[in-house]
Amino acid sequence: MIGNAWELVADWDETIQECSNWDPEFGSDLSCIGRGSEAQSTGMPSVVMRGGQANLGTNAGAFATMAAVGPGDIHADYIGFRGAR
Repeated sequence: MIGNAWELVADWDETIQECSNWDPEFGSDLSCIGRGSEAQSTGMPSVVMRGGQANLGTNAGAFATMAAVGPGDIHADYIGFRGAR
């Protein structure tokens, strides 16, 4: 889940408009989730994605989290999913 594409996970949150970064001990990965960050929420539902995409550089990683895409907006070449049985 690191660096190549955002990966959909089985979580939901409110859609976030602004993002911040985790603390350096977490590698400064991108954080676009939760009210504890500097994010502003629209109150609309969003799917949660993790990992980041290749063009994010050091912002993509194990702790990168994004809740900025609505359920109808998840069709993009930088978003993937992992099927499991």
